Amino acid sequence: MQVKRIAVGKVKSSHGVKGEVKIACLTDFPSRFQPGLVLYPEPSLPQIKSLILESVKTSGNVMILKFENVDSREKADELKGHTLEVLLDEDDIKSLPEGTYWQFQIIGLDVVTSGGLRLGKVSEILKTGANDVYIVKSDSAKEVLIPAIKDVVRKVDLKKGIIVIEPIPGLIDEN
Repeated sequence: MQVKRIAVGKVKSSHGVKGEVKIACLTDFPSRFQPGLVLYPEPSLPQIKSLILESVKTSGNVMILKFENVDSREKADELKGHTLEVLLDEDDIKSLPEGTYWQFQIIGLDVVTSGGLRLGKVSEILKTGANDVYIVKSDSAKEVLIPAIKDVVRKVDLKKGIIVIEPIPGLIDEN
């Protein structure tokens, strides 16, 4: 059995003055966020190797987490921008039907057009209801929103670490 670190959230900001943080949920199973869950910040912090979840609140689409030993806004601010990961045995990761993927498999993949233009890496996935939208960030921090639909996403190659897209008119800023 091989253990993998899987991204399940990303800290967006601190919330209040008691050490809470707002996160973007990156997991297909938000119910995993229960008190006692051990999370690992990535990139790692010298003073924080792991975080133990103390409490969870939801406000609309936003999750607000409180960790043990993070008890001030300043400590919570140190976590801003960090991805939160859990440890899973590869055997615990269920196989999905052909053509469907876990969020953690998509985040971090390079996105290229069918013409070979590299757009960047998938940094987040937005759940819109109709379809997912991949937020792709280039090296220059420019963002492109890619709808995860068959007309646009032509190929996902997990082994090569790429997503090939066929851009529809207006999708990519030509400037």
